[in-house]
Amino acid sequence: MNKLRSIPCLPGWITALGIGLLALVPTYAYVRILPLGIGAIIAVYCLIGTFQKKHPEGTRVVRALFTTLMILGVTLFCVTGGLILHSSLSSPAPDCEYIVVLGAQVRDDGPSMSLWERIVAAKEYLEENPDTVAIVSGGQGGDEPITEAQCMYDELIKLGIPAERLRKEENATSTWSNLTYSLDIIETETGERPTSVGVVSSEYHLFRTGLQAEGLGLEISAIPAKTGSFDRFLHYYVREVFGVWHYILLGGQNR
Repeated sequence: MNKLRSIPCLPGWITALGIGLLALVPTYAYVRILPLGIGAIIAVYCLIGTFQKKHPEGTRVVRALFTTLMILGVTLFCVTGGLILHSSLSSPAPDCEYIVVLGAQVRDDGPSMSLWERIVAAKEYLEENPDTVAIVSGGQGGDEPITEAQCMYDELIKLGIPAERLRKEENATSTWSNLTYSLDIIETETGERPTSVGVVSSEYHLFRTGLQAEGLGLEISAIPAKTGSFDRFLHYYVREVFGVWHYILLGGQNR
């Protein structure tokens, strides 16, 4: 016990390890960045503290550089968050010929709250724009009883949207494939691939959706589905900042 107490910055090391282990919780890869990042930051400051007595000048320089990087990181977080918020306030263009409704979790008892909010936003847009056709897009995850597309289709029918105004895309597993496979459906129906389309998604997700759409040469008219509670919005908003940078830095077809 005395040997353990003699370890410099022991509480900090324990805290860093505990927070870092949260990255093992099964979830999207980009969500794991947050506990890993916080754990790493604490570990670096503990490391600096360990060598401070032996190398005061060197550790002072390292601490200053690392703190500067931390400030830049916080600034980057705030700027990214601002862009996400700006996209969340978008006003959709009227009379889109097609809109794509992005899927979310389906539970055993029906749509998750995020999916329900997207269904309601799609319903409202379709009622306001009677010539618009909606493509409900989303496959079936291992923990979902039916495809996300089928769930949205069923709920929109219950809400009074005619079946002839709906198309189902049931293979997508990511935002990239939501868009790509939906464009395939539109191309099959119209004979040409569109360069613009309306997209319904949760408001916090629209900025990253726009980035992925740009990679496909597609311009989107964002149709925000408003998140019903502030605490849930805050959770997804913070998560989304890391999702944006995961996509920017690593690319890929993540959700």
